Amino acid sequence: MHLIRVLRSSTFRYAIIYMLVFGISVAGVLGFVYWQTVRVIASQTDDTIQAEITGLAEQYRQFGLLGLVRIIRERSQAAPGRRGLYLLADRNYNRIEGNLSSWPPIARGAADSTVDFLVATDVGENPKPQVARARTFQLTGGFYLLVGRDMT
Repeated sequence: MHLIRVLRSSTFRYAIIYMLVFGISVAGVLGFVYWQTVRVIASQTDDTIQAEITGLAEQYRQFGLLGLVRIIRERSQAAPGRRGLYLLADRNYNRIEGNLSSWPPIARGAADSTVDFLVATDVGENPKPQVARARTFQLTGGFYLLVGRDMT
């Protein structure tokens, strides 16, 4: 009987309404912060990738294909914490150099565009696919360059 009176009281109803409004407000703020963080990280990643492509394209112009292969080989063997992804391919998307085994199907025919795809990790007994973000670029001579980052 006492519990029924408490549940019917206006104080209890106001407390429930306040908790709902507070919960919705907190969820809204946290959602906004998450969305903004994801946007900033994606923008920074895109800027980093574009800067690397610009540098690699300059290497190609100065030192030709052999110079580009050398620099991609060096960057591909860098410390795992860098999480840089590189792939130089011929006009048929066959791998020439890089730390990816093959050109991602989603990036075929997508010259000078940004793509998200899954890439397998080399860590542990059960490698799991990770999300990667990359930009593709077509070089003179019919070669394709993919530069990206493991987004984990």
